[in-house]
Amino acid sequence: MPFMPPCRVYRWVEVTVTAACIQCHKGVPMYQPFQNAGAVALLGVIALLMLAVACSAPTPTPSPTATPTSASAQEPSTGNWKNVEYTDPISDNRLISIGLYASESTGVLDKNPMLLVGCLIQSPGEISSRANINWDAYLGSDDPIVAWRVDDEEASTSTWDLLGDDVTSSPEIEQIVSDLLRANKITIRVYRDFAESLTAVWYVEGFAEAYKQVEEGCKK
Repeated sequence: MPFMPPCRVYRWVEVTVTAACIQCHKGVPMYQPFQNAGAVALLGVIALLMLAVACSAPTPTPSPTATPTSASAQEPSTGNWKNVEYTDPISDNRLISIGLYASESTGVLDKNPMLLVGCLIQSPGEISSRANINWDAYLGSDDPIVAWRVDDEEASTSTWDLLGDDVTSSPEIEQIVSDLLRANKITIRVYRDFAESLTAVWYVEGFAEAYKQVEEGCKK
């Protein structure tokens, strides 16, 4: 007889006993039920033996399945910082930087300003660090006063260089980078003599990881 799991053994015995009882009620000779009962008893013993064998068989243990780990979850994040590179077609001067748009700003601005941190590689290999803000708004013709605040600390104020008429460039690059490495939020305000000041807020998560690309590129 082929092997049957326990649930099927019980069902098989149930069907066999039922069939024997039906024969008992069909008018078979008196001695026939005793024969049927003996057969049922024998089948019951066989069923119990089969059940014991089935229960004694070791239950296979499923092998553990490894949980896939997301690669992105293991890699440090660069947040919303983007690579910004440019090579001047005339001088071959090369700008290597990372940029981040402000999350919010006040003043007369068509769009949020961008903070750029990186270096300018000039031919034949002179490298100068840069920390610029493109305000995309007219700032005048004189170097402006800029206030810089890290998180909720006291703000510091200094004069920044004016590039063109809408970009400010910090002369304190090392301090700017140091502040960005430890900050969660940077608030910057540029003052204009002829109009209201402009203020913007950057949430700088991921700067430390993003800045590694600048350090590597500016070594060349």
